[in-house]
Amino acid sequence: MPPYVAKWLVVPPNGQISIGKEWAGRHVQVEQVNEGEIVISSGRFIPENLKTFFTSESETVLKEFGTWAGRNPPKQTDRKALRQQLKMKHREKNKKD
Repeated sequence: MPPYVAKWLVVPPNGQISIGKEWAGRHVQVEQVNEGEIVISSGRFIPENLKTFFTSESETVLKEFGTWAGRNPPKQTDRKALRQQLKMKHREKNKKD
């Protein structure tokens, strides 16, 4: 871990600052922790809407699916037969309504 380094910058009117070329290409998170205080952290960040995919439950389900997929290789679909099945289901549903 590099030693603590403090850097003072003046934020220009366009609001952009440079934190140095050693940060180029990295993902950073900028948090406003208090009024007038920000924290910049580097790392990999998971968007809020994708966090559900990074849980132990999701990992288990994915492993189970991998096992199932290994035992059930893809097969050629008989599209004509599938179309007939769908038509029959559609007719049955319409009869109930």
